[in-house]
Amino acid sequence: KLVRQPKYFKGRVVVAGIESNLPIKLSKLQSKVRTFSSIIRDTPTKIIPTKPLFLTVPYPTFELPEPTVIDGFHRDKLLSSYWAPSAGSGQAKENMSGGVRSALEKFLYSHPNHSRRDVERSAGKLNQHAICVKGNDCITFPSTIRHMYGINAINEKSPGLHLLAPTSRFCLEPGGDTPTRSHFYVAAIFGCIPVIFDGGNKNYGQQVTQWPWRTEGDQGVGLKYEDFSIILNADDVARDPSLVMQSIEKSDYDTLRIGLAKAVRSLAYSNNGQTHDAFTILEKIVCAETKMKLV
Repeated sequence: KLVRQPKYFKGRVVVAGIESNLPIKLSKLQSKVRTFSSIIRDTPTKIIPTKPLFLTVPYPTFELPEPTVIDGFHRDKLLSSYWAPSAGSGQAKENMSGGVRSALEKFLYSHPNHSRRDVERSAGKLNQHAICVKGNDCITFPSTIRHMYGINAINEKSPGLHLLAPTSRFCLEPGGDTPTRSHFYVAAIFGCIPVIFDGGNKNYGQQVTQWPWRTEGDQGVGLKYEDFSIILNADDVARDPSLVMQSIEKSDYDTLRIGLAKAVRSLAYSNNGQTHDAFTILEKIVCAETKMKLV
């Protein structure tokens, strides 16, 4: 019904949610809506919008922390992952992901630096993989993390996603039933470089994942994800999961950390009204679309 409304009205409509990619079955609507990247393209030519704007906004996980807190973490894990396994509760997500999750799981578990090589995998529990920087004994968590979460006792065999991300350098973030994933924001907030994947989803085809504010340019409020993430094609990784480690080895970790430190304020929310955060960007976009000013 929205796309049938008058152009002057549609051009001022902003639809924001945690997922703005359209499923294949709604592909006919793709030409009738705009995504964030179109704002960057249209700004120089001052094109008057006549289509509604679909935006992805960050999934709320943790409040934006102070950078000094994140910088103090000891990262003894090169790479970690946390998701429902390819059997049991995670079967639906695995079916939608085009096989990339199961391919990654098998590859990680067979890695010589896997922290749980001697622990039997269970289809009924969440998979938590960690590739250690050295050796294969890195399921440890410093007192700073225990204090943050009020945790006195940690199950070393099942540490949890909020404990893996702060002690890992890179975090795998494959899609599931939709292209985006909430754990991506956990990784970003805690300074873990996200490894993200485009395409491969059976419901969404080969679309580029519409992560918040993602653009190929450097203009305005857009985020160039190459500056703080490793981006891979899901189908390629499903065929050859070793591409993940190859990409990590070729990357410049320090440069990516600097990029992530800059980007994270646009990927999380703050209770401080004076702080630039994800809501700040949304406000700017809504004001620009509706030709209104903040009061």
